[in-house]
Amino acid sequence: MLFRPVRFRAISPEAGRDSDLKDRRVTTGFDSVGASVWSLIQQPKTFAEIRDALLGIYEVDSAQLESDLQVLLGELSRAGMIEIQT
Repeated sequence: MLFRPVRFRAISPEAGRDSDLKDRRVTTGFDSVGASVWSLIQQPKTFAEIRDALLGIYEVDSAQLESDLQVLLGELSRAGMIEIQT
């Protein structure tokens, strides 16, 4: 599966700051991890590619990261913010 954003433009995230994602219908704030995920998927990425990149950035338990990443990607998908290609 590949994950990529849909029909939104992102304001470039800066490390340690919340990043906003805006269009006419939706405004969503990301924390630094969410901003990292959004940045990573500007080019289509697999779950493993996103996970591995985040493990290289953050000191976090890999099982917890996988679980949180699945939740985040699911929420973004349900909100219509990302497309999942199989």
